[in-house]
Amino acid sequence: ALDRLFSAAGPPSEVEVDRASRRAVDEEGIPDTYAGVRRRVGAAMSSALAAEAFGAQRRWTELYLAAPQQGDGVRLVEGYADLVFDTGDGIVLVDHKTDATLPAESLSHYQAQLDGYADLLRRATGREVVRQVLLHVPGDTATAVDLTRRATN
Repeated sequence: ALDRLFSAAGPPSEVEVDRASRRAVDEEGIPDTYAGVRRRVGAAMSSALAAEAFGAQRRWTELYLAAPQQGDGVRLVEGYADLVFDTGDGIVLVDHKTDATLPAESLSHYQAQLDGYADLLRRATGREVVRQVLLHVPGDTATAVDLTRRATN
């Protein structure tokens, strides 16, 4: 539902949020989860991060990223970025999470995931990834968790 709604031209109406939530649970074959999905999607669409994304110059959802990595032989690093948007100052990388909580070990894993995606985006675009954010939506609220690595001097 979030992918569909973030792909739209602008912020969705409540009817569009309802429709996207219903369609998502129907496609997944889990219609009895509609109320919870609707709450999460509504919270995400009402967040400051969503407003920022809809105000961005360009925005992509479910963006496939892949590149060869050197190491023990050559391997491919790949994944899908949930949401990427261009602020003009650089790229913002967002991953949606619906975990009930975000314990330290999960944050560490998500940090590594976003770091990898940021590297792939830099390599593909030549542009700086200025922010790496988890949009954490465990229920009726959405929180932007900034996982941007800051350069240290």
